[in-house]
Amino acid sequence: VGNPDHHAAVAMFGAWLLLACLGLAQGGASARRVRLWGFALAIAQLGLLLTWHGGLLYVALANALLLGVGILTGRTTVLFAQAGAAASSGLLLVPLLLVSPEPLGGTFSSISFSWLPVVATLAIAGVSGAVGLAERWAPAGGIRQRMTWAAGAGLLALAGAALSPELREALAPALGFLAQTDQVGMITGEQNPLF
Repeated sequence: VGNPDHHAAVAMFGAWLLLACLGLAQGGASARRVRLWGFALAIAQLGLLLTWHGGLLYVALANALLLGVGILTGRTTVLFAQAGAAASSGLLLVPLLLVSPEPLGGTFSSISFSWLPVVATLAIAGVSGAVGLAERWAPAGGIRQRMTWAAGAGLLALAGAALSPELREALAPALGFLAQTDQVGMITGEQNPLF
């Protein structure tokens, strides 16, 4: 990555993202160690989101799995580290977006650097933070309570996103690309199966 080629940099930040998630998933880690892994997660996410707009998919998948760890274990330190990492990585994008030109594809574009990662990371922070707070307030609720809070907070975030027509319209091309139903997805070699 001496000459930061896009694909090499994405692979590097993706590896850091995975490492940070695995560090947070370790059982028995001290609160200080969890905070350090949370800081590493924030840096990895920020680097990935600044390198490639498609990195948001990796960030979303990693955070969904990390939220699953928090739901299964009930470790509030992990949930709060995840929330802090997501919020800080998203908020650190704001100054750059304020001085950037209008993104290609609109304010919440999925094909260029836009406000979409800020919205997504703040939603991640909200969901994991809500689950952590619920666990702290009522630790006897168990997995069922944590799943209910995660689902409720996730649905609330989706409902909030659905209220914005511009955000809804911006997500359509992203879903088409993921489903390989758009013109770009059908001709992109990286999207085709090897066998």
